Amino acid sequence: MIVFDSISNTRTINSTIGLLDYLSFNLSNARMLSSDYVITHDTAYLTMYETCRQNILSQAKQLPQSIESILGKKRNLESLIYEINETIRRSDYYISLKKRNIFESIDLINKVIEDKKSRSRVNSHIDRLISLEKHELLKQESGNSNKLHTFEYGFYVLTFGIIALLFFTLFFILYNFKKVKKAQTLITESEERFEKFFNLSPVATSISEISSTKILYVNNAFEQLFAVKREDAIGKTADELGISTKAEKEALTKEVTASKGKNHLELIRKSITGEQKNIYGSIDIIDVNGQQCLLSCMIDITEQKRHEKELQKANELFSVLFNENPIGVIISRLTDGKIFDCNKAYTDLLGYPKNELVGKKIEDLNILVKPGVRAIIAEQIKQQKRVNNFDLEVRTKNGEVISGLLSGQLITINGEAYILVILKDNTLYKKAEKDMLSALAKERELSQMKSDFVALASHEFRTPLSTIQSSADLLTMYLDTHHQDERLRHVKRIQLSVQKLTLILQEFLTVEKIEAGNAAPSLRPLNIKELITGTCKDMQLNTKHGQIINYKHVGNEHIISDPEFLQHILTNLISNAIKYSPINTTVSILSRSTSSVLTIVVKDKGLGIPKEDQKNLFTRFYRASNTLSIQGTGLGLYIAKRYTEQLGGNITLVSELNKGAQFIVSLPLSNSIILKKQPDLGIRLL
Repeated sequence: MIVFDSISNTRTINSTIGLLDYLSFNLSNARMLSSDYVITHDTAYLTMYETCRQNILSQAKQLPQSIESILGKKRNLESLIYEINETIRRSDYYISLKKRNIFESIDLINKVIEDKKSRSRVNSHIDRLISLEKHELLKQESGNSNKLHTFEYGFYVLTFGIIALLFFTLFFILYNFKKVKKAQTLITESEERFEKFFNLSPVATSISEISSTKILYVNNAFEQLFAVKREDAIGKTADELGISTKAEKEALTKEVTASKGKNHLELIRKSITGEQKNIYGSIDIIDVNGQQCLLSCMIDITEQKRHEKELQKANELFSVLFNENPIGVIISRLTDGKIFDCNKAYTDLLGYPKNELVGKKIEDLNILVKPGVRAIIAEQIKQQKRVNNFDLEVRTKNGEVISGLLSGQLITINGEAYILVILKDNTLYKKAEKDMLSALAKERELSQMKSDFVALASHEFRTPLSTIQSSADLLTMYLDTHHQDERLRHVKRIQLSVQKLTLILQEFLTVEKIEAGNAAPSLRPLNIKELITGTCKDMQLNTKHGQIINYKHVGNEHIISDPEFLQHILTNLISNAIKYSPINTTVSILSRSTSSVLTIVVKDKGLGIPKEDQKNLFTRFYRASNTLSIQGTGLGLYIAKRYTEQLGGNITLVSELNKGAQFIVSLPLSNSIILKKQPDLGIRLL
């Protein structure tokens, strides 16, 4: 095709060159004929001019179709057409002048000059176009020659290829003839192997017609499954053999035909002996010698179904025991503690929904209060396969910590080690145990208090009673009037001893009242300055030689409080300051009241209190280690602190050994004081 296209292009170029030559000839004739007409006025020249004129215009229209529009050719072609049109226009112009008889000699001269110029320009354009076309013709001829050589080479190659193809085809036919013979042998062997495979396959297989449902062929496994011989089964239908009912057979055939086969079928069929069989298999439509048949493949799953039922019962029993168990049960992986499953009691115990537990690690959930507990349990189970009654604390979702009692067993799920854990809420038991231990401790404390009280009472009462006894005995010796001073001295000793006994009993009764919860404040208006001044005067009687009680008040004197509570607080603090201070010292008392707080400071220059004793100083019967040689009950500061707390305040201590002590009592002042009722500790002083 390429060669023929090149030849066609060459012909087109030659035709174009001829057209240009003919056009040049017609233009020359047109000029001559128009000149002859204007000179002779002979109409024959005019007729020939019109014919030549039409030929020129027709040829000018053909030029753009024959010449390719490359840049050089396009410009020359446009100039040529312009000159052709100008030549025709001038000739038409002079002819029209001649027709109107206004043509003059000067016009003829002009025409001759213009025709000469036009001829020169037209010939120049035509020569240029012919030159371009000839150049193109040379290129085409050169290309045609090359293409012709290429064509000849291709023809030779094609001829050789056809000969080679014929040779290869002949060789292929001969080669395949041998392969066909070999294939026929293989097919025969394959059919024999297939027949063996078909008969020896453990899958019960049958082939039956779709139209009549008659059995065409069965294998050995089919015979064993349904207890029927092959020759008895062939030619009969399944319902005729008693394997299925007619309705079952027709419904199954219709379903298989509609769906072009059926897989994963589970059917119940009977053997010839009447034994019910659970069958699993598939049925496909196949073509046997142009006839559509059903290929049925079946296996006996009767035993499997029986095991499935037993497993289902076991799973249901496990589900009931697991999910309905009132004790929390959880299964977690031994290696990392990832939760596999848990029951409702476990989720209720911890307050988590089940979906927030399953799949999560126990340690990530922060359930175990003490870190490392799970590792200890896992290690023990690894070694002993179980763990029993392991005490631990677990944290619920809302942050509550409860006591648990854990027992675990190592189990295997899908070949992986898991821990089956039973977690019992042991909080109530632990609380009862704690309460019992607390009650036992209180009972021991009460017993110790009774012992301490008996020992203290024996010690504290013995001295005053001995003093009273000795003074009473001495009084009998001073009956005369001149021994009046001696009698008064012994009477005073008796009075002081009685006063000490009264104070001791007062302290015991006060403690008993506080412990019983019967010490409730009774608030009323009072003058604090007068109350403290009166107390100081009463306590002045107990001072040692040279001791002074110095009192100062700052602020408003009128407050609302309980005067009896204040009296007890002041009496115990001032009494201790006098008792533990040497002679010739001052006990300083300062009271300051503001709109909201009453502050009382009792300061002495006595023994001071060791730092290690200060934390227990306000405990019942507790005495500082450096005061054991001084008479006292160890109840004064306890009473002062409890009464202070009853009034909603607090008492603090500032002391250094051998530098005295300073007690600061702070009490709120308002119309409504928060009253703190102390719990009944179950202690009574007998």
